[in-house]
Amino acid sequence: MSSVSRPDKNARAAKGRRQSQVSLKRTRNTIERWFNVLDAKDAKKLKQLAIFKVVESTPGVRQLGYWNKYLLMRKYNRNSDL
Repeated sequence: MSSVSRPDKNARAAKGRRQSQVSLKRTRNTIERWFNVLDAKDAKKLKQLAIFKVVESTPGVRQLGYWNKYLLMRKYNRNSDL
């Protein structure tokens, strides 16, 4: 059996950060701006699926794909310690 070369875990994490930064640039807002928008909609009081629905219905985020909306929701959860 030959071992398959896999990317370093740190390299994969860096690639994920770059991809999410690129997708957020498409919205022309920073992650902090989106966190403020979600805070204004009382997303901290909601469960994960409800937060995703808020993200999905937010103007400016609608053009992002499902995966990028999910990433924004997860970052918000982690940042808010939910």
